[in-house]
Amino acid sequence: MPWALALAFLVLIAAAACTRWPVPVGLVERLLAQRLERSVDIEGEASFCLCPRPSVRVDSIAIGPPEWSERDRFARVTDAEVVVSLPTLFGARPRIHSLRIGSGEVVLERKEDGRASWQFAKPDDQGGAAQPEPPVIERLEARDVAWTLVDPARRIDLSGTLSLTDGEGAPGRGAEPPRLRVEARGTMRGMATEASVEGGGVLPGGAKGPRPLKASARVGDGRLEFDGTTTSLASLEGLDGGFHVSGPALAALGGLVGAVLPRTPPFKIDGRIRRAESRWELAIQQATVGGSDLRGDLVYAPAEDRGPTRLEGTLRSKTMRIADLGRSVGFGEREPDTKKRPGRVLPDVSLDLPALRNMDASVDLRIDTLELGSLAPVTGLAARLRLREGVLAVGELAAQVAGGRISGEVRIDGSQAPGRVGAKLAIREVALQRWLPKLRGEPPITSRLNLELTLDGRGDSVADVLGRADGRARIALGPGDASRLVLELAGLDIAESLAALSGGEKRVRLDCGIADIPIRKGVAEPELFVLDTRDTVLTAEGNVNLAKETLAMRMKAAPRDFSPFTLRSPIVIGGTFADPEVGLDKTRVAGTVIAAAVLGAVVAPVAALLPLLDFGEGDAPSPCRERLGSSAGSAKPAAKAAPAGKEPRK
Repeated sequence: MPWALALAFLVLIAAAACTRWPVPVGLVERLLAQRLERSVDIEGEASFCLCPRPSVRVDSIAIGPPEWSERDRFARVTDAEVVVSLPTLFGARPRIHSLRIGSGEVVLERKEDGRASWQFAKPDDQGGAAQPEPPVIERLEARDVAWTLVDPARRIDLSGTLSLTDGEGAPGRGAEPPRLRVEARGTMRGMATEASVEGGGVLPGGAKGPRPLKASARVGDGRLEFDGTTTSLASLEGLDGGFHVSGPALAALGGLVGAVLPRTPPFKIDGRIRRAESRWELAIQQATVGGSDLRGDLVYAPAEDRGPTRLEGTLRSKTMRIADLGRSVGFGEREPDTKKRPGRVLPDVSLDLPALRNMDASVDLRIDTLELGSLAPVTGLAARLRLREGVLAVGELAAQVAGGRISGEVRIDGSQAPGRVGAKLAIREVALQRWLPKLRGEPPITSRLNLELTLDGRGDSVADVLGRADGRARIALGPGDASRLVLELAGLDIAESLAALSGGEKRVRLDCGIADIPIRKGVAEPELFVLDTRDTVLTAEGNVNLAKETLAMRMKAAPRDFSPFTLRSPIVIGGTFADPEVGLDKTRVAGTVIAAAVLGAVVAPVAALLPLLDFGEGDAPSPCRERLGSSAGSAKPAAKAAPAGKEPRK
């Protein structure tokens, strides 16, 4: 019967489709090699079957490396089976129902020019890789896979093992929960690395939602732990969870992620991290750096198209210690070659200015209390940090200290070599008795300080910058008093110092102090220096060499009263910053010069500095302002200068 023949024919076709047929190995090797443009070697048996879905099994298959690689192979797997959809055989987008690997090895390489061993398409006209649409994979099984990742551009050289089960249950098999485990050892950015990852799989979560993910890593002396979820482990898209990071310095963490972070004491950070649309959102819930605390919110965007990485956000600290930031601004531990600089005290730790070129940043900083060691702390510090094209600008700087105010800006240009550093700083109405540490239980000086400082220098450390700097310092001290013991042991009046030592009056009235000190090529040479006390008017000349760290100053005293031991020889201050020497210039003994003559001689240069002698409405007017202003004759007191960021008092 015709229908019986037709039925028998269909049965034969079904039987043939459901029979596992041997694969012509040579033909398959040639076809795959032509498609992948790699060598392909199949060992052992290979078979295919069309029922219930097209599938291929091989005992062992090896795929060669790209022609630019020096490796023996790209990948080799054993006991492998792949099941695909039927439309895939007719050119539709590849859909892999299941991919199972018993064991294997894979070598992932990326060249500095961007070529990667996992790219199989031919480069396009622009030198990139025109990649086909990736296959849809429904299930993955890999029991024992060894892997290697080498990326010289990112300084990555890692190897380890991988096992996973992910996706829907394969035909004839019960569904298993997604499971992933990865172990890694090697180096990242030159640092020894060990890491492990456990998760719910690598395939996108889809309707099932995010997959659990736990990770721990030790990179150099730092440690990272993460516990959260992700929708795709391959891209880390949708990553969301808590983290803990600790290490010997933030700079090591910055080197790992490609960000510019300062050198600091040991740190710990706890917070939450989230990744969305290639951006990393970081919520720092609690962080300690040495004895300092920090919290805030940051957004980090990795570099794209060879551009810089970018960091934005806000940071807040209740207590920050300058000692914990010292190494990041050139202070703190010295480099090994400082042994070649005997007698030097200026910080010579490299500022690592070239690293500024690797990132753009915009960060607002607030510090409630900045501890300065033996000095009184700075409070209410606010600043805005901007880093672009290697230029770091610290602007809108404002703070309070010892009843006074600090304002200014700093600009560090790391786009050129050597780097260039510029600073403008204004200090207003700072009470020195509250700022300076006490000596033998009493403040060395009771006065208010006004200061204006500008600096512009080149170098890669604080010592280099100061040694080449140009600028100017203008300083004024308000009415107050100073420890007679300090002043007179320095040589102002020998007879009066003996009186203080024997129990006489311990403090001397200070009417004012004023100085104008230009700095040229690292040499500070005062054009004006006047310290007016009840007993003496002190002037100074000479220079301070910031490059050589040497002192060459001569101070002259003009007494207001007479003492049998009134000093007529200049005081000479010499030596180095590390070992200063103070003595008398016995070769130049002059007659006594009265204070009125000294004040009259400095009237012209001091007129421009009179605004600095205003110390606020709460203090008595400076006697020196009236004295010097009236001595100037036609010189009129200038209007009070308002500090940066603050309106004048009315």
